[in-house]
Amino acid sequence: MSPAEVQAKIAEHFGVSKAKVYTLSMPQSILGGKPAIIAMNYEANGERLEVNFEVVSAKPGDPTAADRIGYKLPFSRENADRLKSAAVSKYGAPNVDSFPLQWCAKASNPALCDSGQAELSVGNTDLILKDDRYVQRSMRLRDELNTTKPRL
Repeated sequence: MSPAEVQAKIAEHFGVSKAKVYTLSMPQSILGGKPAIIAMNYEANGERLEVNFEVVSAKPGDPTAADRIGYKLPFSRENADRLKSAAVSKYGAPNVDSFPLQWCAKASNPALCDSGQAELSVGNTDLILKDDRYVQRSMRLRDELNTTKPRL
């Protein structure tokens, strides 16, 4: 999804106008200093949704990738129990049953998810979906673009 599509989905989900979903753009070195959306969020009544994006292509027209989505409720024991229950109901039993609870495709160690994959975690009143593969891709791209032969 493009950031514009993400913004529209967030607005639709919460029943608000797209103008209520705030975006943050910054110049990106990968894009030669052209701005790209790096985050967006919606917050109301203590409930917050934030999406972070990574630049994964040097082509300005290519979309950025959502590498982290965070959802937060105001803290209370009841909200923590409800969020955990909703996550287990929607995603099944967690792969890693520790704190925070974690869901992932592969967990070689029973205490944590393997790196290089998407991971969902729930701790108290925070739910976070992150995928470090996009961060790694952005770092590799930055390395490729910045690598040069020394002219000594």
